[in-house]
Amino acid sequence: MSKDPHHLALAPSAALSPTQAGSLRRPLALLLSAALFSCASLQPGADVDPYVNGHILSPTRATSDVSGRSTWKDPVRVPGRDELLFPFAVEREVWLLGDQDHFAEGGFSNELTRRERNSAGGWLKPGATRLRWHNAVVADIATGVQWALLDRRGVLSSAWTSEGASPPETTTLLLRATVDDTNSDGTLDDEDASRALLVDFDARTARFVTPADLRLHSVDLETIPDAALLMLAADEDGDGEFEVHEAPRPYLLDLRTGLAARPLIGGDLAREIEGRMKDD
Repeated sequence: MSKDPHHLALAPSAALSPTQAGSLRRPLALLLSAALFSCASLQPGADVDPYVNGHILSPTRATSDVSGRSTWKDPVRVPGRDELLFPFAVEREVWLLGDQDHFAEGGFSNELTRRERNSAGGWLKPGATRLRWHNAVVADIATGVQWALLDRRGVLSSAWTSEGASPPETTTLLLRATVDDTNSDGTLDDEDASRALLVDFDARTARFVTPADLRLHSVDLETIPDAALLMLAADEDGDGEFEVHEAPRPYLLDLRTGLAARPLIGGDLAREIEGRMKDD
């Protein structure tokens, strides 16, 4: 077994000794071990959560106690970094087959993350990853430095990463965070506004870079160099709900400065183009 600290918590196969498995059972044991390990790695093409070992993210109340077991998930490694991410979530047992993903109450989460089909744990891969975390601790095993991604109650439901030059190095990590009960129903879920959280490993901070009253629809880290193209939707009719007819608009996040994202298309130009479609 490797002595690399990055691998200490990612070796479920260590529990299957040759004595326990036996020569006839060894192929089955190896298959089981491989399956367990794959559930703990961020590989494109699979869903993260919402069901892990018979448990699911508990409904996240905005203020009162969140019921369930406190769960520290398998660590996630970040390419090019010494730090590990240790995800945390309060979970409850799955009661029935097909028990719902409570965070996706409005169906927006499933709609917005169809391109985010990655599984949990292991290595963060370039692209989008679907999450169901209440927080995560960033830990440098070598130095002992630790800090939390969120400084308040919330749900981390997606992550986007970009990979730098060889050797692999993650240059950007953005997460979708829901921290405000904007529709006032008492629960934090995908019907509320969501914000882009930019992680700065060197500064040991994570900061919001989009407004609190918008919903983060998608992130593109490839189209524009040194920038992230964000699609953000507004509650245009002010009824406290984000609805399918309220389409997202492009925003630009300059990754060199890390300042708040700004509308990519000027307001006057946008209004002029949109106004041509109306009968005055």
